[in-house]
Amino acid sequence: MKSFKLKSILTISIILSQSFPIMGHGNKWEANRPDAHAPISVMQDHTHNQQEWMLSYRLMNMDMRGMRQGSHKLSNADVFAKGFMVSPVEMSMNMHMFGFMYAPNNQFTLMAMGHYTEIEMELSAMPGSMAQMNNGSYFKRESKGWGDTTLAALINLGEFANHKIHANAGISLPTGSIDKTDNGHLPYPMQTGSGSYELKPGLTYSGQASKISWGAQIMTKFAIDKNDAAYSKGNSTEGKIWGAFKLSNWISLSSQISYLNQSSMDGNDVRIQSKMSPTMDPANSGGQTYFWSLGANFLIFKGPLEGHRFAIDYSAPLDQDLNGIQMQTADTVTIGWQKSF
Repeated sequence: MKSFKLKSILTISIILSQSFPIMGHGNKWEANRPDAHAPISVMQDHTHNQQEWMLSYRLMNMDMRGMRQGSHKLSNADVFAKGFMVSPVEMSMNMHMFGFMYAPNNQFTLMAMGHYTEIEMELSAMPGSMAQMNNGSYFKRESKGWGDTTLAALINLGEFANHKIHANAGISLPTGSIDKTDNGHLPYPMQTGSGSYELKPGLTYSGQASKISWGAQIMTKFAIDKNDAAYSKGNSTEGKIWGAFKLSNWISLSSQISYLNQSSMDGNDVRIQSKMSPTMDPANSGGQTYFWSLGANFLIFKGPLEGHRFAIDYSAPLDQDLNGIQMQTADTVTIGWQKSF
């Protein structure tokens, strides 16, 4: 399955590269069209002209349902049979993302993004266990708070007619919490921060034709240090390719395929009881996931909302091969607003 998905991504990439040569067709890049930005779920996808700045807001809702070991689904009974007293059933996360971009000149665009996260997890307790006697057969845990803050510089590397490429140079600041509790210290997925400084380098390419646009991005993330609880989250590499079709001057439709490879966590928090639930064991983290998405992008040309951009993106996994025993992703919906000044 993994080999098939990888071949599919490579095939699409080859088709795009053959259909749209890197030097373009002589047209100048058009910023005032609905598909001039990537799908709303892609971050740091575009740069700005000198003295231009932009505000943005995104709401991302991710639902996770059921358990998986590697590429195989597990029932609650399967999880209990592996020695855990509690099995996660479902987790919902709402992430409110606030972004600011400013270009001091045509070479550099500076970006800052913070987010506020709300997490709710439903769990099932093993029949006859102490967890069931204390909490009942099914119970919930909640967590909310500000997450880590990303600062980045987007560096223009070249613009060739209707093609653009820029480097992404970012750092994540540990402004989120790793001390969240709810009737005990909460598991790693319910902490709102990483507690570590993380570097986030990447590279982004985008292109246009009269009715279509396309792009590709690779982003990496790795921790510089361990946090105060003696662990760091896994390093990751994420690749995305997308295409969009401009239906009119104010609306476009987009599609995207992405690949995420994340390593397991390094270290552990002694405050978290690793044998209670799979989400409390740092070995159960990381893995490989392929996603697809469909989206729509809107650019308002008239009225009081002139110049405002709105977008929506729906994403679901094509394949998940996770390290250890983890919750599996069901789907993700991202909606957003952007306005340049």
